[in-house]
Amino acid sequence: MLRRIALVVLALALALGAFIRLAPSDPARWHQMPETITDRNLEGGAMRRVAGDLAALDTIARATPRTRVLAGSVEEGMITYVTRSRVMGFPDYTTVRQAGDMLEIFARLRFGRSDLGVNAARVDDWLRRLAEARRQAAVGDPAPDRHVERHGASGHEHLAIHAQADRLAHLDARALTVGAVAFHRSAADGGIRQGRRGRDQGKGQDRFHGEDHSRYQALGQGQGNRVWS
Repeated sequence: MLRRIALVVLALALALGAFIRLAPSDPARWHQMPETITDRNLEGGAMRRVAGDLAALDTIARATPRTRVLAGSVEEGMITYVTRSRVMGFPDYTTVRQAGDMLEIFARLRFGRSDLGVNAARVDDWLRRLAEARRQAAVGDPAPDRHVERHGASGHEHLAIHAQADRLAHLDARALTVGAVAFHRSAADGGIRQGRRGRDQGKGQDRFHGEDHSRYQALGQGQGNRVWS
């Protein structure tokens, strides 16, 4: 008996799970917006009204896990998304509408009475990402005029750098030329001094050898006179 009851409960749970996951979502029912949208949390959902762009938010919503588009498009100005829970696959519906420069958002559950703040948390995360993307775009993509001015300034800086490099190159070439001339001139002066020193040494040796030869010749002549006398 208990086993039969357990099997019945299990069958009902499986049937309920299948119904939750496989029940069709009627766009005529869920692709709708209330007449008035204000910033507030509901028992089974949330409403938000903020400045923004539907196309940018659409990119963020489509990147959310287990989320798909039920109806609408950016061109139509309104989109409804279906996001399912991880385990049981409970569907939540989020409808976003472009109203001028404002985004009107209505997120709600399908089954049950309370979503425990899940829809509000998801919508607030989308809006946080939207604001972060807007800040990054403002920093990374300046206004066209400022962009041109920045490139113009960069171009002038590059020209100045190249001109400075050319001047340094000319100075280096002149320095190398002057250094080479000075080196050759120094080498030549050194060679001349070495030549003069060699000639002076040669003359000294000639004088030394000449004086010694004359002295020895005189001594030889004196010794010879002594012998013969």
